[in-house]
Amino acid sequence: MKREVKRVLMFHGGDICYNTLNIFTDTVADGLKAKGIDVGFINLNLSGEKLVDEYVREINLGFDAALSFNSGGQHETSMGDSNIYEYMNAPFFNWIVDHPCNAVPDIESDLKNYHVICIDREHQSFLNKYFPKLSGAHFIPLGGIEKKESQQYMDICNREYNVAFIGSYFPLDNIGEEIGNLPDPLKNSAIEMIEQMLDNRGLTYEQACKIAYENSGLKGEISFLEFSYLTCRVNRYITQYMREEVIRYLAASGITIHLFGNGWDVLDDLGKNVIVHGGVSYQESFEIYQNTKICLNVMPWFKDGFHDRIASIMNAGSVVMTDSSRYLDEVI
Repeated sequence: MKREVKRVLMFHGGDICYNTLNIFTDTVADGLKAKGIDVGFINLNLSGEKLVDEYVREINLGFDAALSFNSGGQHETSMGDSNIYEYMNAPFFNWIVDHPCNAVPDIESDLKNYHVICIDREHQSFLNKYFPKLSGAHFIPLGGIEKKESQQYMDICNREYNVAFIGSYFPLDNIGEEIGNLPDPLKNSAIEMIEQMLDNRGLTYEQACKIAYENSGLKGEISFLEFSYLTCRVNRYITQYMREEVIRYLAASGITIHLFGNGWDVLDDLGKNVIVHGGVSYQESFEIYQNTKICLNVMPWFKDGFHDRIASIMNAGSVVMTDSSRYLDEVI
């Protein structure tokens, strides 16, 4: 029996990745409101009694479902022997924008009506295989920033930047140090996974993880899920490796490229045709897309999914240059 949803509870958290998750939250909330659904918000930046007061207010107002990005609001919601979501008989939807291996402890939740939304169909398959207790695993790709109706597209020939990429860079040495601090069996497995994924760019994270798990000698000690969580730094390493590789390739070709994002200044050997501007807000990124002829996207190893950067670039009337995925091959 379907339940009518009149009010949804959502969450505002810290300023993570240029406030991206809060912007996603507000965008989805606007969409729900446009459908006549009321939305309440919990401010997770509060603590103690102030945070309790937030939950008490929302319980008193009532809600029919809770929707979170990256597990915000999932924890510390006990209410006697239960929690507020079960008390309200409301399903909890956790919209995860990374590979599920990064959130294994969250997904292994005791919530009775717990759903996970993911942005890659391979991630959905991963959830269905390894989390049988989930009430649902759903694939919903992210959208992008929309152009306001009053805005006009700038003539592409008159745009300031020929080629631009917006995204931060986390130095490989730093991530490599984190991997190097893992216990030897896990460290060796993580290195093996990186080598596999770079040798075979079509491998999914799950496939690489399975091979390394079989070779690790840890099968009797830890589960595959725990192994995938403990080696999840591989995801970040591969994503940053790919970003650096693409930028270096373009730099070597002599193309002038504008980089917007923190961390790129540590690479001081890219050449004069790579112009580093520093970090910009999520909203400012759209203004840059509108002023760029060709915008890059480098997938964070999504083999069957979508990235919001693609939608935002297209909405800005710019040309997208991206690596592909099975989902992109089908819909674009």
